[in-house]
Amino acid sequence: MLNRVAELRLRGRIGRAEPCVLFKAFKPQQDERFDLPSIGVETVHEATAAGLAGIALTAGQSLIIGHDDVLGAMNQAGLFLVGVDSERLA
Repeated sequence: MLNRVAELRLRGRIGRAEPCVLFKAFKPQQDERFDLPSIGVETVHEATAAGLAGIALTAGQSLIIGHDDVLGAMNQAGLFLVGVDSERLA
């Protein structure tokens, strides 16, 4: 998906001035025991390549794999990370 966003930006279908955010949300049909939205350093690199402004996750229902490395990569890329309360999504 992020590769597609990068491609659309290159083709001018999504303007560079338009801020975009990756939102990884927990869905009600997902099993919290083993099927949580997750991000890692590769996600950050792909989000950066796609020209995104940041990444949002459902708070308390997502995984950050390699937390310190992810935060370092996000800081280096100038991206934001935000947790969203799932009750606000309903």
